[in-house]
Amino acid sequence: MNSDLEHEIKQHMEKMTLDDLIEMKDWGEYLKREYKQEVHKIVEREAEGVDSTDITQLDMFLLHGRRFARSSPAYQKMLTEGVSLAKKNKDESLIETVLLALGERAVEYQDLLEVALEKSRNNKNLHRVLYNKLREAVPEVRGYVGKPNNR
Repeated sequence: MNSDLEHEIKQHMEKMTLDDLIEMKDWGEYLKREYKQEVHKIVEREAEGVDSTDITQLDMFLLHGRRFARSSPAYQKMLTEGVSLAKKNKDESLIETVLLALGERAVEYQDLLEVALEKSRNNKNLHRVLYNKLREAVPEVRGYVGKPNNR
């Protein structure tokens, strides 16, 4: 790729959002792989604009950002905020997103898991996410299939 084109791509990325990266599908994945620093800058820019007390904003940022920059300090800071807010407000969507973002590390947050278990009794999506995360991290859970009448 010539340097003019590369410069132009970087200029465009200075104006991009996480939504733009998602809409680009495979191209977004390409940019994530080839322009890591620029993608991290997008995440940092977006994080600055998120009101960490607004559940919906935080939820969407964590959901979209996890695909592109989980290791970004800005993303990790917002994830910490998300864990705190999910435990406090018990918002099912935010709990689900936080569990997805934490992945196997979810088992380190027992108080969050307790809230998630309580909420999962009436929320099939949260039940599925919680089961999948625990199955990955806790071998004893792998054989569990649940009771058909609980769904």
